[in-house]
Amino acid sequence: MKRIIVSVMLVLSAALCIAQPKSISFAYDATAETYFDNVENDGGKEVYGKSLTLFSARVTPEVGFKAVTGARREHPAYHKLMAGVNIMKNFGSRETIGQLFKEVTFYYDLRKQVSDKCELHLDAGIFPRAEGKGRYSEAFLSDSLRFYDVNHEGILFGFNRPNAYFELGVDWLGQFGTTPSTREQFMVFSAGDGKVLPWMTLGYSGYMIPYANCLEVKGLVDNILVSGYMDMDFGKMVGIQRLSLTAAYLQAVQRDRKFTGTFTFPMGGEFTAEVRHWNVSLRNKTYVGYSLMPYYNNTDDGGIKYGNNLYMGDPYYRVAPGYAASMDGYVHNEDHPEGEYLAKGRPGVYDRIELAWEPKIADGLYFKVGARFHFNGGAGTKFGFSGCNQIIALRFRLEELINKNR
Repeated sequence: MKRIIVSVMLVLSAALCIAQPKSISFAYDATAETYFDNVENDGGKEVYGKSLTLFSARVTPEVGFKAVTGARREHPAYHKLMAGVNIMKNFGSRETIGQLFKEVTFYYDLRKQVSDKCELHLDAGIFPRAEGKGRYSEAFLSDSLRFYDVNHEGILFGFNRPNAYFELGVDWLGQFGTTPSTREQFMVFSAGDGKVLPWMTLGYSGYMIPYANCLEVKGLVDNILVSGYMDMDFGKMVGIQRLSLTAAYLQAVQRDRKFTGTFTFPMGGEFTAEVRHWNVSLRNKTYVGYSLMPYYNNTDDGGIKYGNNLYMGDPYYRVAPGYAASMDGYVHNEDHPEGEYLAKGRPGVYDRIELAWEPKIADGLYFKVGARFHFNGGAGTKFGFSGCNQIIALRFRLEELINKNR
Protein backbone atom coordinates (compact mmCIF):
# COMPACT_ATOMS: atom_id res chain seq x y z
CA MET A 1 0.00 0.00 0.00
CA LYS A 2 2.75 2.46 0.90
CA ARG A 3 4.45 1.75 -2.44
CA ILE A 4 1.16 2.57 -4.16
CA ILE A 5 0.88 5.85 -2.25
CA VAL A 6 4.44 6.87 -3.17
CA SER A 7 3.80 5.96 -6.82
CA VAL A 8 0.60 8.03 -6.83
CA MET A 9 2.45 11.02 -5.44
CA LEU A 10 5.21 10.71 -8.07
CA VAL A 11 2.64 10.50 -10.87
CA LEU A 12 0.79 13.51 -9.55
CA SER A 13 4.04 15.47 -9.26
CA ALA A 14 4.82 14.68 -12.89
CA ALA A 15 1.28 15.71 -13.84
CA LEU A 16 1.87 19.12 -12.30
CA CYS A 17 4.94 19.60 -14.49
CA ILE A 18 3.07 18.54 -17.63
CA ALA A 19 0.11 20.80 -16.78
CA GLN A 20 2.41 23.86 -16.70
CA PRO A 21 0.97 25.41 -13.54
CA LYS A 22 0.25 29.14 -13.57
CA SER A 23 2.10 29.65 -10.29
CA ILE A 24 4.22 27.60 -7.92
CA SER A 25 5.04 28.84 -4.43
CA PHE A 26 6.45 27.67 -1.12
CA ALA A 27 3.91 26.19 1.34
CA TYR A 28 4.15 25.61 5.06
CA ASP A 29 1.92 24.68 7.97
CA ALA A 30 2.16 23.58 11.60
CA THR A 31 -0.20 22.06 14.14
CA ALA A 32 0.36 22.03 17.90
CA GLU A 33 -1.79 20.04 20.31
CA THR A 34 -1.85 19.28 24.02
CA TYR A 35 -4.15 16.59 25.40
CA PHE A 36 -4.91 15.69 29.03
CA ASP A 37 -7.34 12.89 29.89
CA ASN A 38 -7.63 11.63 33.45
CA VAL A 39 -9.53 8.31 33.29
CA GLU A 40 -11.02 6.99 36.53
CA ASN A 41 -12.71 3.61 36.10
CA ASP A 42 -12.44 2.36 39.67
CA GLY A 43 -16.18 2.88 40.15
CA GLY A 44 -16.82 0.28 37.47
CA LYS A 45 -14.06 -2.05 38.72
CA GLU A 46 -12.07 -1.24 35.56
CA VAL A 47 -14.29 -3.51 33.46
CA TYR A 48 -14.16 -1.06 30.53
CA GLY A 49 -10.53 -0.05 30.87
CA LYS A 50 -7.88 0.71 33.43
CA SER A 51 -7.68 3.96 35.35
CA LEU A 52 -4.85 6.06 33.99
CA THR A 53 -3.81 9.57 33.03
CA LEU A 54 -2.92 10.52 29.47
CA PHE A 55 -0.98 13.78 29.17
CA SER A 56 0.86 14.52 25.94
CA ALA A 57 1.85 17.29 23.57
CA ARG A 58 2.52 17.13 19.85
CA VAL A 59 3.74 19.52 17.18
CA THR A 60 3.63 18.75 13.45
CA PRO A 61 5.56 21.13 11.19
CA GLU A 62 5.13 20.70 7.43
CA VAL A 63 6.77 22.23 4.37
CA GLY A 64 6.23 21.81 0.64
CA PHE A 65 4.95 23.69 -2.37
CA LYS A 66 1.63 24.63 -3.86
CA ALA A 67 0.56 25.25 -7.43
CA VAL A 68 -2.46 26.43 -9.39
CA THR A 69 -3.43 24.89 -12.73
CA GLY A 70 -6.24 25.63 -15.17
CA ALA A 71 -7.97 28.80 -16.27
CA ARG A 72 -9.69 30.72 -13.48
CA ARG A 73 -12.96 30.92 -15.39
CA GLU A 74 -12.89 27.12 -15.68
CA HIS A 75 -12.45 26.52 -11.94
CA PRO A 76 -8.68 26.16 -11.38
CA ALA A 77 -7.22 23.29 -9.38
CA TYR A 78 -5.16 23.99 -6.25
CA HIS A 79 -2.40 21.45 -5.58
CA LYS A 80 -0.11 20.95 -2.59
CA LEU A 81 2.75 18.53 -1.95
CA MET A 82 3.67 18.50 1.74
CA ALA A 83 6.13 16.69 3.99
CA GLY A 84 6.54 16.92 7.74
CA VAL A 85 7.07 15.05 10.99
CA ASN A 86 5.01 14.33 14.11
CA ILE A 87 6.96 15.16 17.26
CA MET A 88 5.19 14.00 20.43
CA LYS A 89 6.08 13.76 24.11
CA ASN A 90 4.17 11.74 26.68
CA PHE A 91 4.66 13.81 29.81
CA GLY A 92 6.53 12.00 32.54
CA SER A 93 8.02 9.43 30.17
CA ARG A 94 11.75 8.94 29.75
CA GLU A 95 11.76 9.07 25.98
CA THR A 96 15.00 9.98 24.24
CA ILE A 97 15.11 12.78 21.68
CA GLY A 98 15.01 10.24 18.85
CA GLN A 99 11.91 8.58 20.32
CA LEU A 100 9.99 11.86 20.18
CA PHE A 101 9.90 11.71 16.37
CA LYS A 102 6.87 9.45 15.94
CA GLU A 103 5.95 9.51 12.26
CA VAL A 104 6.85 11.19 9.00
CA THR A 105 4.04 12.72 6.96
CA PHE A 106 4.08 13.26 3.19
CA TYR A 107 1.03 13.71 1.02
CA TYR A 108 -0.57 15.25 -2.02
CA ASP A 109 -3.58 17.55 -1.49
CA LEU A 110 -5.99 18.68 -4.22
CA ARG A 111 -8.84 21.19 -4.08
CA LYS A 112 -10.86 21.47 -7.28
CA GLN A 113 -14.18 23.20 -7.87
CA VAL A 114 -15.76 20.66 -10.20
CA SER A 115 -18.92 22.76 -10.58
CA ASP A 116 -20.33 25.99 -9.23
CA LYS A 117 -21.68 24.16 -6.18
CA CYS A 118 -19.36 21.18 -5.71
CA GLU A 119 -15.74 21.05 -4.56
CA LEU A 120 -13.57 17.94 -4.85
CA HIS A 121 -11.00 17.34 -2.12
CA LEU A 122 -8.35 14.61 -2.52
CA ASP A 123 -5.56 13.54 -0.15
CA ALA A 124 -3.07 10.74 -0.85
CA GLY A 125 -0.13 9.64 1.30
CA ILE A 126 0.33 9.96 5.05
CA PHE A 127 -1.90 12.91 5.90
CA PRO A 128 -3.69 14.35 8.96
CA ARG A 129 -6.89 12.63 10.06
CA ALA A 130 -8.37 16.12 10.37
CA GLU A 131 -8.50 16.37 6.54
CA GLY A 132 -11.67 14.29 6.75
CA LYS A 133 -14.85 16.07 7.82
CA GLY A 134 -17.10 13.04 8.32
CA ARG A 135 -19.14 12.68 11.50
CA TYR A 136 -18.36 9.42 13.34
CA SER A 137 -19.77 8.34 16.69
CA GLU A 138 -17.38 7.32 19.46
CA ALA A 139 -18.62 3.80 18.72
CA PHE A 140 -16.41 4.03 15.60
CA LEU A 141 -13.42 6.01 16.92
CA SER A 142 -12.56 6.87 20.51
CA ASP A 143 -11.23 10.30 21.42
CA SER A 144 -7.90 8.88 22.60
CA LEU A 145 -7.40 7.08 19.27
CA ARG A 146 -8.13 10.29 17.36
CA PHE A 147 -5.34 12.00 19.28
CA TYR A 148 -2.69 9.27 19.41
CA ASP A 149 -3.29 7.96 15.88
CA VAL A 150 -3.48 11.36 14.23
CA ASN A 151 -2.76 10.37 10.62
CA HIS A 152 -4.29 8.32 7.83
CA GLU A 153 -2.01 6.21 5.64
CA GLY A 154 -3.87 5.88 2.38
CA ILE A 155 -6.19 8.00 0.31
CA LEU A 156 -9.28 10.15 0.90
CA PHE A 157 -11.85 11.59 -1.50
CA GLY A 158 -14.28 14.28 -0.34
CA PHE A 159 -17.06 16.20 -2.07
CA ASN A 160 -18.36 19.35 -0.46
CA ARG A 161 -21.57 21.14 -1.45
CA PRO A 162 -23.36 24.07 0.25
CA ASN A 163 -25.72 21.74 2.13
CA ALA A 164 -24.08 18.33 1.83
CA TYR A 165 -20.79 16.49 2.31
CA PHE A 166 -19.50 13.04 1.30
CA GLU A 167 -16.18 11.28 1.89
CA LEU A 168 -14.65 7.89 1.09
CA GLY A 169 -11.21 6.75 2.20
CA VAL A 170 -8.79 3.91 2.89
CA ASP A 171 -6.47 3.83 5.92
CA TRP A 172 -3.79 1.11 6.03
CA LEU A 173 -3.37 0.07 9.67
CA GLY A 174 -0.94 -2.85 9.63
CA GLN A 175 1.32 -4.52 7.09
CA PHE A 176 1.94 -8.27 7.17
CA GLY A 177 5.55 -9.10 8.10
CA THR A 178 6.44 -5.76 9.71
CA THR A 179 6.85 -7.60 13.04
CA PRO A 180 5.93 -11.21 13.91
CA SER A 181 2.74 -10.05 15.68
CA THR A 182 1.62 -7.29 13.27
CA ARG A 183 -1.70 -8.25 11.71
CA GLU A 184 -2.51 -7.30 8.13
CA GLN A 185 -5.20 -4.70 8.66
CA PHE A 186 -6.83 -1.79 6.86
CA MET A 187 -9.96 0.32 7.14
CA VAL A 188 -12.32 1.43 4.37
CA PHE A 189 -14.42 4.28 5.74
CA SER A 190 -17.11 6.63 4.48
CA ALA A 191 -19.44 9.30 5.81
CA GLY A 192 -21.87 11.83 4.44
CA ASP A 193 -24.64 14.18 5.42
CA GLY A 194 -27.14 16.54 3.85
CA LYS A 195 -29.35 19.29 5.22
CA VAL A 196 -32.93 18.54 4.18
CA LEU A 197 -34.49 21.34 6.26
CA PRO A 198 -32.93 24.38 7.93
CA TRP A 199 -33.10 22.51 11.24
CA MET A 200 -32.73 18.88 10.08
CA THR A 201 -29.72 16.95 8.76
CA LEU A 202 -29.68 13.34 7.58
CA GLY A 203 -26.40 11.46 7.45
CA TYR A 204 -24.53 8.19 7.65
CA SER A 205 -21.11 6.81 8.58
CA GLY A 206 -19.46 3.43 8.30
CA TYR A 207 -16.28 1.43 8.12
CA MET A 208 -15.04 -2.05 7.27
CA ILE A 209 -11.94 -3.48 8.95
CA PRO A 210 -10.50 -6.89 8.01
CA TYR A 211 -8.18 -8.06 10.83
CA ALA A 212 -6.04 -10.67 9.06
CA ASN A 213 -2.94 -12.87 9.41
CA CYS A 214 0.45 -12.16 10.94
CA LEU A 215 3.65 -14.24 10.95
CA GLU A 216 2.84 -15.78 14.34
CA VAL A 217 -0.82 -16.72 13.88
CA LYS A 218 -3.38 -17.23 11.15
CA GLY A 219 -6.92 -15.89 11.23
CA LEU A 220 -9.27 -13.27 9.88
CA VAL A 221 -11.92 -11.26 11.69
CA ASP A 222 -14.39 -9.12 9.74
CA ASN A 223 -15.42 -5.95 11.59
CA ILE A 224 -18.09 -3.85 9.86
CA LEU A 225 -20.05 -1.03 11.47
CA VAL A 226 -22.52 1.34 9.77
CA SER A 227 -24.82 4.01 11.11
CA GLY A 228 -27.58 6.25 9.81
CA TYR A 229 -28.74 9.27 11.78
CA MET A 230 -31.13 12.21 11.89
CA ASP A 231 -29.99 15.40 13.60
CA MET A 232 -32.52 18.10 14.56
CA ASP A 233 -31.07 21.40 15.79
CA PHE A 234 -33.50 24.04 17.09
CA GLY A 235 -30.80 26.37 18.42
CA LYS A 236 -31.42 29.20 15.95
CA MET A 237 -35.13 29.13 16.71
CA VAL A 238 -34.53 29.88 20.39
CA GLY A 239 -31.43 32.06 19.98
CA ILE A 240 -28.69 29.78 21.34
CA GLN A 241 -25.76 27.96 19.73
CA ARG A 242 -27.33 24.52 19.76
CA LEU A 243 -30.46 22.80 21.06
CA SER A 244 -30.50 19.42 19.39
CA LEU A 245 -31.83 15.90 19.36
CA THR A 246 -30.02 13.23 17.35
CA ALA A 247 -31.28 9.71 16.70
CA ALA A 248 -29.00 7.10 15.13
CA TYR A 249 -29.21 3.42 14.26
CA LEU A 250 -25.97 1.40 14.47
CA GLN A 251 -25.57 -1.98 12.79
CA ALA A 252 -22.49 -4.16 13.12
CA VAL A 253 -21.60 -7.21 11.04
CA GLN A 254 -18.80 -9.35 12.49
CA ARG A 255 -17.28 -12.75 11.91
CA ASP A 256 -14.28 -14.56 13.33
CA ARG A 257 -13.63 -16.78 10.33
CA LYS A 258 -11.22 -19.11 12.12
CA PHE A 259 -13.18 -19.77 15.31
CA THR A 260 -16.86 -19.26 14.43
CA GLY A 261 -17.23 -19.10 10.66
CA THR A 262 -20.64 -17.48 11.07
CA PHE A 263 -21.75 -13.86 11.20
CA THR A 264 -23.13 -12.03 14.20
CA PHE A 265 -25.22 -8.88 13.78
CA PRO A 266 -25.22 -6.73 16.93
CA MET A 267 -27.21 -3.52 16.66
CA GLY A 268 -28.63 -0.69 18.68
CA GLY A 269 -29.96 2.86 18.78
CA GLU A 270 -28.08 5.94 19.92
CA PHE A 271 -29.89 9.05 21.14
CA THR A 272 -28.17 12.36 21.90
CA ALA A 273 -29.58 15.52 23.46
CA GLU A 274 -27.43 18.65 23.62
CA VAL A 275 -27.77 22.21 24.88
CA ARG A 276 -24.97 24.64 23.96
CA HIS A 277 -24.56 28.37 24.52
CA TRP A 278 -21.67 30.71 25.30
CA ASN A 279 -19.47 27.75 24.23
CA VAL A 280 -20.70 25.75 27.24
CA SER A 281 -22.42 22.48 26.41
CA LEU A 282 -24.33 19.82 28.29
CA ARG A 283 -24.70 16.61 26.30
CA ASN A 284 -26.35 13.31 27.14
CA LYS A 285 -25.78 10.33 24.86
CA THR A 286 -27.59 7.03 25.37
CA TYR A 287 -26.93 3.81 23.47
CA VAL A 288 -29.51 1.03 23.79
CA GLY A 289 -28.69 -2.31 22.21
CA TYR A 290 -26.26 -5.20 22.05
CA SER A 291 -22.50 -5.04 22.53
CA LEU A 292 -20.86 -3.64 19.39
CA MET A 293 -17.62 -5.39 20.39
CA PRO A 294 -18.58 -9.03 21.00
CA TYR A 295 -15.04 -10.39 20.45
CA TYR A 296 -13.31 -7.75 22.61
CA ASN A 297 -12.12 -10.19 25.31
CA ASN A 298 -11.36 -13.04 22.91
CA THR A 299 -7.82 -14.02 21.95
CA ASP A 300 -6.13 -15.41 18.86
CA ASP A 301 -4.03 -18.60 18.79
CA GLY A 302 -1.05 -16.65 20.09
CA GLY A 303 -2.93 -15.55 23.20
CA ILE A 304 -3.16 -11.92 22.03
CA LYS A 305 -6.39 -10.25 23.09
CA TYR A 306 -8.39 -8.70 20.26
CA GLY A 307 -9.40 -5.68 22.36
CA ASN A 308 -8.29 -2.34 20.92
CA ASN A 309 -6.36 -4.12 18.18
CA LEU A 310 -9.64 -5.00 16.50
CA TYR A 311 -12.02 -2.35 17.83
CA MET A 312 -11.32 1.38 17.52
CA GLY A 313 -14.37 2.69 19.33
CA ASP A 314 -14.88 3.55 22.98
CA PRO A 315 -14.92 0.30 25.02
CA TYR A 316 -18.03 1.46 26.89
CA TYR A 317 -20.01 0.41 23.82
CA ARG A 318 -19.55 -3.15 25.05
CA VAL A 319 -22.59 -2.11 27.12
CA ALA A 320 -22.28 -4.68 29.91
CA PRO A 321 -19.48 -6.72 31.53
CA GLY A 322 -18.34 -9.95 29.95
CA TYR A 323 -20.72 -11.37 27.34
CA ALA A 324 -23.98 -10.28 28.96
CA ALA A 325 -24.95 -8.09 25.98
CA SER A 326 -23.62 -10.27 23.15
CA MET A 327 -26.04 -11.44 20.49
CA ASP A 328 -23.94 -14.57 19.98
CA GLY A 329 -21.75 -15.04 23.01
CA TYR A 330 -18.74 -16.85 21.59
CA VAL A 331 -15.76 -16.89 23.96
CA HIS A 332 -12.22 -17.95 23.08
CA ASN A 333 -9.48 -17.22 25.64
CA GLU A 334 -7.11 -18.99 28.01
CA ASP A 335 -10.04 -20.22 30.12
CA HIS A 336 -11.81 -21.54 27.00
CA PRO A 337 -8.97 -22.64 24.69
CA GLU A 338 -11.33 -24.72 22.54
CA GLY A 339 -13.91 -21.97 22.30
CA GLU A 340 -17.44 -22.02 23.67
CA TYR A 341 -20.83 -20.56 22.77
CA LEU A 342 -22.68 -18.93 25.64
CA ALA A 343 -26.38 -18.18 25.84
CA LYS A 344 -27.55 -15.16 23.86
CA GLY A 345 -27.29 -12.00 25.94
CA ARG A 346 -29.80 -9.22 26.39
CA PRO A 347 -29.77 -5.66 25.08
CA GLY A 348 -28.27 -3.22 27.52
CA VAL A 349 -27.71 0.49 28.02
CA TYR A 350 -24.67 2.75 27.92
CA ASP A 351 -25.28 6.34 29.01
CA ARG A 352 -22.77 9.19 28.98
CA ILE A 353 -23.18 12.69 30.38
CA GLU A 354 -20.69 15.36 29.33
CA LEU A 355 -20.27 18.94 30.49
CA ALA A 356 -17.72 20.99 28.54
CA TRP A 357 -16.50 24.49 27.72
CA GLU A 358 -15.07 24.79 24.21
CA PRO A 359 -14.15 28.38 23.29
CA LYS A 360 -12.28 29.59 20.23
CA ILE A 361 -9.59 31.64 21.93
CA ALA A 362 -8.21 33.20 18.72
CA ASP A 363 -7.99 32.44 15.01
CA GLY A 364 -6.53 28.95 14.77
CA LEU A 365 -6.51 28.36 18.56
CA TYR A 366 -9.13 26.15 20.23
CA PHE A 367 -9.49 25.06 23.85
CA LYS A 368 -11.62 22.47 25.62
CA VAL A 369 -12.13 21.54 29.25
CA GLY A 370 -14.77 19.01 30.20
CA ALA A 371 -15.88 16.07 32.29
CA ARG A 372 -17.64 12.85 31.27
CA PHE A 373 -19.57 10.39 33.41
CA HIS A 374 -20.26 6.86 32.15
CA PHE A 375 -23.03 4.45 33.16
CA ASN A 376 -23.43 0.87 31.91
CA GLY A 377 -25.56 -2.19 32.45
CA GLY A 378 -29.09 -3.42 32.07
CA ALA A 379 -28.23 -6.58 30.08
CA GLY A 380 -29.15 -8.83 32.96
CA THR A 381 -26.65 -6.91 35.10
CA LYS A 382 -27.06 -4.03 37.51
CA PHE A 383 -27.07 -0.62 35.84
CA GLY A 384 -24.64 1.74 37.49
CA PHE A 385 -21.68 4.08 37.40
CA SER A 386 -18.79 2.82 35.24
CA GLY A 387 -16.27 5.63 35.45
CA CYS A 388 -15.48 9.21 34.58
CA ASN A 389 -12.78 11.22 32.90
CA GLN A 390 -11.68 14.83 32.91
CA ILE A 391 -10.36 16.31 29.66
CA ILE A 392 -8.28 19.38 28.82
CA ALA A 393 -7.27 19.92 25.20
CA LEU A 394 -5.59 22.75 23.30
CA ARG A 395 -5.15 22.87 19.52
CA PHE A 396 -3.45 25.39 17.24
CA ARG A 397 -3.51 25.27 13.43
CA LEU A 398 -1.25 27.68 11.56
CA GLU A 399 -3.07 27.21 8.23
CA GLU A 400 -6.17 28.93 9.59
CA LEU A 401 -4.11 32.07 10.28
CA ILE A 402 -2.51 31.89 6.83
CA ASN A 403 -5.90 31.67 5.11
CA LYS A 404 -7.30 34.41 7.35
CA ASN A 405 -4.58 36.86 6.35
CA ARG A 406 -4.72 36.22 2.59
